[in-house]
Amino acid sequence: TDIASLIADGDQDRLRDKTGLPLASYFAGTKVRWLVDHVPSLRADLNHSDHRHDVRFGTIDTWLVYQLTGSPCLVDSHTNVGGRFITDVSNASRWLFLDIETMQWDAQLIDTVINAGRRQTLQKQQQHGNDEDAKD
Repeated sequence: TDIASLIADGDQDRLRDKTGLPLASYFAGTKVRWLVDHVPSLRADLNHSDHRHDVRFGTIDTWLVYQLTGSPCLVDSHTNVGGRFITDVSNASRWLFLDIETMQWDAQLIDTVINAGRRQTLQKQQQHGNDEDAKD
């Protein structure tokens, strides 16, 4: 199923009040959702408290600033490390994660985009007698 449709749950405008955007696969948040759904090692890192802080998503502007403000990594072949991981509001607003009123990342928006549909699956499992395995 289309990720944007899954998140929309019948209403393409359900996040528009906070984001100013309709739900569409064009925006970065739905691409992050696809990665979380289809890259097991990424999902594992996000679920592991020691690795979660190492996972970062950004656009080309974020990568450029990080590289230009970081230092060369002497341990392995990574590009620069320790740079500033920042973006501007015009790019951030295209992620479906930014509340355009507060101009801040919004945990509820992130949770909605990344976890939409997963709770429905868990509820279906509960209905089929797997109450012990289902978690909210």
